Amino acid sequence: MSLHNKWENLLDKINKSKENICIVPENSELLRLLIAGEDHRFKFHSGVDVIALLRASWKTLILNKREGGSTIAMQLVRVVTGKYDKTLHRKLEEIFLAYKLTKHISKQEILSLYLSIAYFGWNMHGLKQACKSLKLNLNNLTLEESAGLIARLKYPEPKNISKNRNIQIEHRAKYILKRYDTLNIKDRYDSI
Repeated sequence: MSLHNKWENLLDKINKSKENICIVPENSELLRLLIAGEDHRFKFHSGVDVIALLRASWKTLILNKREGGSTIAMQLVRVVTGKYDKTLHRKLEEIFLAYKLTKHISKQEILSLYLSIAYFGWNMHGLKQACKSLKLNLNNLTLEESAGLIARLKYPEPKNISKNRNIQIEHRAKYILKRYDTLNIKDRYDSI
């Protein structure tokens, strides 16, 4: 399939996903925590963070330590297409499609779409299901609850949660909150 066809296919899937989008208010702390935890240069790139990709490549190829360099737009492309194979070809396609996607839809839509369909854990596809499963009020999330949700993007909650996974989620949530403060995300992202 050509890149043009893959782009058209992605657009079709994105438009279908918009039917069930969970609109998160623009100045929501949840969105800022998502940016702090997943893509702190979100506002300053066009779907691809070259610095993060170079850092991840360096750590993977030279230091033999696996680290991600995907932006939120790239993660959205991966979830929508359902392609998770660890190949350079897939990554290059993802980069191309994420770049095009940021030219086609707003940053706000990218954030809301990603949260609407992202995998938070067992029986938690999207923010609404995650809040329901965790018995959280989506319209009244605390900063800590929001950080816990975003932490589950890296450490999805399994069907039978273990003590170890709880600790991973808790440490990740604390890391996200600290990063949020350290990077002054609230000030840097007074609007998205």
